[in-house]
Amino acid sequence: DGLKLGILHAQRGLWQGQRILSERWVAEATRIHAGEPGDQYGYHWVVGDGHFAMLGVFVQMVRVFPGSNAVLAFNAAMDESKVVTPHLDRHFPAAFGNGNGTDAAADAALAERLARWSERPSFASTAPIDPAAFAGRWTMAPNDKGLTGLAFDFGPDEARLTLSDGEGEHRLVAGRDGWTIAPAYLPGADLHHGYRMGGMPVAAGLRWIADNRIELVVHFLESAFRDTFVFTVDGDRLVMDRSVNINAGARAWPTM
Repeated sequence: DGLKLGILHAQRGLWQGQRILSERWVAEATRIHAGEPGDQYGYHWVVGDGHFAMLGVFVQMVRVFPGSNAVLAFNAAMDESKVVTPHLDRHFPAAFGNGNGTDAAADAALAERLARWSERPSFASTAPIDPAAFAGRWTMAPNDKGLTGLAFDFGPDEARLTLSDGEGEHRLVAGRDGWTIAPAYLPGADLHHGYRMGGMPVAAGLRWIADNRIELVVHFLESAFRDTFVFTVDGDRLVMDRSVNINAGARAWPTM
């Protein structure tokens, strides 16, 4: 979606040959109206040297290079844009003009590297597997997150986690020693910059990391957030820890 908005503005308001925005509006929106040098703004666009950009929290970024008819768009999970902007400034737009597109070896190397990026990462247990220690329903001790219970149900290839609160039951399906991708909602907006991401596709995987401990990792695929749950059986108790990779506030819940 970010790439589409960038292309729309790179083409001065045209999308697939159809006029969506007036060319005059795009020109006004992407020129400097306010701000100090180095921090200058159009209409919700940051205007730089040879580019203009949309820059969102945790460095969700779209950069348009009108002189090169090019757009870069990416999703990130970074605290500050200065982590990545020096690299963008160093390589772009210079990279758009390098070579003549006939370096077959370089093209093949790039294609191979991109293909590896699309592979699902390994997610395998590192300890003996004992579903019986976790299976069934558990009652949550009083907590300030409003959770009242959780449940585990294990199949041959998947595990189902159910978290209960005042709104009802919220279910997540995770691959065992692998990944599943399906829409899900879990309570925890305070770990996600306040966002309730209901129905967002998530990639979820579950594995054993000790004989009494499992790890559940949940990637919210249309956002910056990756949650990690660790569940530990301690006698007749189940202990839950939850953390997130990035957030404007706390990055972990209290142990429950």
